[in-house]
Amino acid sequence: MSSVSVDLYAELIIQQSGTADLFSKFTVQGYEIQRTTYDKNGAILGDVLVKMFRSSDDIYFGQTTSNAVTGIYTVTGLENTEYYAIYLKLGSPDVWGTTDDIAPTPT
Repeated sequence: MSSVSVDLYAELIIQQSGTADLFSKFTVQGYEIQRTTYDKNGAILGDVLVKMFRSSDDIYFGQTTSNAVTGIYTVTGLENTEYYAIYLKLGSPDVWGTTDDIAPTPT
């Protein structure tokens, strides 16, 4: 197919479906998880390494660090499925833990 044919074909698709319809088919809705890290006494704990895993198959998604002051962390670009997090803060004493399943919210 020549470049002219490809251009005409693309134009035909846009004319048939309309520009808005064509692009709406490629819109991806992202999901996120935003939580706060705490110690065992319920005090905010910052600078915590947070590793995210998809619950259905334990696939590692990525990691982030919670805010040093607020303890808040946000993970974006998730699928609409449950995840769990493993927390780790090295120090004296070391602090670690695992969450229950977390359902993300749309961004």
